[in-house]
Order: sequence, then C-alpha cells, then structure tokens
Amino acid sequence: MLFRSLLKVISKHDGTKAANLAHFYAGICYLKLGDFNNAVKNLEAFSAKDEELLMRKYGSLGDAYAESGKNEQAIENYGKAASAFETDEAGSAEYLFRLAQLNDKLGKTKEAVEAFSAIKDKYPQTPRAAEVEKYLAKLGETKWDRKSTRLNSSH
Repeated sequence: MLFRSLLKVISKHDGTKAANLAHFYAGICYLKLGDFNNAVKNLEAFSAKDEELLMRKYGSLGDAYAESGKNEQAIENYGKAASAFETDEAGSAEYLFRLAQLNDKLGKTKEAVEAFSAIKDKYPQTPRAAEVEKYLAKLGETKWDRKSTRLNSSH
C-alpha cells in the first residue's frame, strides 16, 4: 500500500520536494523487491543536498548495480557513498567494505587493499574495522612484525 502511494506521489506531484523524496523511498523499495532497474531509475531521479541522504542514495545505487552485475557502476557509487558523509564513520566504513569486497571479487587486489586499509586507518573504531585484518591477510597484506611479535598489516 505504501509503495503504491509513493508511486502516486511521484506521478501526481512531479517536480516537487515530495515527489523527489518519494523517488528515494521507491528506489529503496524496488531494491528490496529485487527490481534493480527500477531501483536505479528512481534513485538516480532523487536529488539531495543532505550528506546522509546522499550516502544512502549512492550506497543503494551501488547495491542495485552490484546485484545487476554492473560492477564498474557499483564501484563508482560505493566510492561516492563512502566519501559523501565521512562523519558517519559506520556508514562510510560499510561502503568502503562493500567497495573492497567487490574489487576483491573482480580480482582488483590493489584497489581492494586500498579500501580495506582506508577502513582500518580512517575508521578504526567501527565494526567493519575489526574484520579488515583477515581480509588483508587473505590478500597477502599481512606480515610478521618481529619487534612486537604480532601480526601487522603493511601499507
């Protein structure tokens, strides 16, 4: 019911702030329903100045493109999401993590290492930062630090 109401707002009030925001919510609904083309269409139609909403827009676009197999567009949008609202450390770290994982999946090791390392360096207190070391180790970026007798990630 809510979903239909959003589409009605978009069609009847095109060009208004309400229709703009309805595009965002419709895009999220389409994403959750697995209709990635309509998710992209609505999320692209949404414009915002609010950094948090921009982060969510770009992150959701990244998800829709990744699910559609459009990996380069997903990478671009995850990067935009990670940098849109950097004071939201958990959100930025999450989108960097998705960016890193997608790069790893595509065999782009250097880019994956850069994104994982950025999480560790910029957002060390986030839940995703706690997972980074194992991914860096998988990518061959962990070495033995003889002085401290523990593992450290190299840069």
